[in-house]
Amino acid sequence: MRLEGKVALITGAARGIGEAISAKFVSEGAFVYVTDIDIPQGKLLEQSLGNSSKFMFLDVRDEDCWISVMNQIQDLHGASGYCCQQCRYHWV
Repeated sequence: MRLEGKVALITGAARGIGEAISAKFVSEGAFVYVTDIDIPQGKLLEQSLGNSSKFMFLDVRDEDCWISVMNQIQDLHGASGYCCQQCRYHWV
């Protein structure tokens, strides 16, 4: 359990690589904030990971959204131990 007691924020976590990273971090003992714009899929992942995760909506393109999420995490944990920005987006 290399990440025991650590807190992580994973962006783009609802599917694919972000989902796999979230699961690995939880298996290594971290508490993971699963963040994404896909609310239904993010909540499903939160349920599958159990008490070691929490889903939060995060649109990485929105600075105010980042500030809100980070403030919530700091209020609960003091700081995020790890931040994995795995998401991608396209400008249309």
